[in-house]
Amino acid sequence: MSELGWTVKEKYKTWSVRKYQKGGWYMSREGMDLIIIHGGGHMIPQWKREETHYAIFKWIKGESL
Repeated sequence: MSELGWTVKEKYKTWSVRKYQKGGWYMSREGMDLIIIHGGGHMIPQWKREETHYAIFKWIKGESL
């Protein structure tokens, strides 16, 4: 992503679903948002349902994680 030359809007930050449970990390660049779900693999919707639901619906609503 750094080689694309897009301006960084928000640097990597952690986000949580619950107060003490890390959901993962996110960053935002001009033209792209990147959301990483902690402990996820290629089956994130199956293994990390709560985190996936939370992240997707926050993104759809345009809210910050």
